[in-house]
Amino acid sequence: MVRHAIHASDSFGLLLVLLLCDYTLLSLVDTGRWFGIAVGIPLSLTVLLALRTSHASHHHIRLAVLAVAVSVIAGGVNVVVGSTIGEGSIGLLLALLLVVTPFAVLRRILGHRTVTVETILGAICIYILIGIVFTMVFYGISRSLPLFYGSPVPTRHWFLAQPPALHPPADYLYLSFVTLTTVGFGDLTPLNQLARSVVVLEAIIGQIFLVTLVSRMVALYGQERPEVVARDPAGDPGGGAAPVADGLQPAGETGPPGTGDRTPGG
Repeated sequence: MVRHAIHASDSFGLLLVLLLCDYTLLSLVDTGRWFGIAVGIPLSLTVLLALRTSHASHHHIRLAVLAVAVSVIAGGVNVVVGSTIGEGSIGLLLALLLVVTPFAVLRRILGHRTVTVETILGAICIYILIGIVFTMVFYGISRSLPLFYGSPVPTRHWFLAQPPALHPPADYLYLSFVTLTTVGFGDLTPLNQLARSVVVLEAIIGQIFLVTLVSRMVALYGQERPEVVARDPAGDPGGGAAPVADGLQPAGETGPPGTGDRTPGG
């Protein structure tokens, strides 16, 4: 069943399960020098599934596989070296790898002719992906900033105003989703201008996404989307119907594809 779901089109339910596993891993595990392996591998698998189920081009998937290989190798090197700045660099690399997935999923669900459960699940996946992307950005910045100040090891706070100087990934995950949902408890706050700018950017993106796409999809659940029907009357009905491959004809059709010419008696 899992194998079928992986190879099926629009497996956004499985993608959501993987994202929730990634969230749980980030929130419970303080990985230290193992960050690139313990977090990087699960996140990389999530990215590859997201691209596969969103019908990304083979070229983009190959580039993603290359980026995954680089991030895993970097994670392995950092296990040996144990560099804090190395952890930050891996975090930023994972953020760069993850940032393409919301666009791939968005492109896929916007092509659905009818808003189905898979369409809604895809929108939820994008929302969670945004939170995880910014988690990696926060983590990467907090570990990498000392490099620009000539300090190999953080001796003061670089991203969050609260101690300690180095927070675990769970704290940045918490800050990201508190910001994304605009809860704003205030127990963790950005310290400097760069940190504030990135945090505010996430809040803006999260709210725009909620009030535009998600609310629109929920309102149209079970209905055909007029803009998709007008653009492509024979487009993807949503939920994974695969289009007819170029150059292939339905059974019984003898003329050029799409002309409707059929054999006598067909």
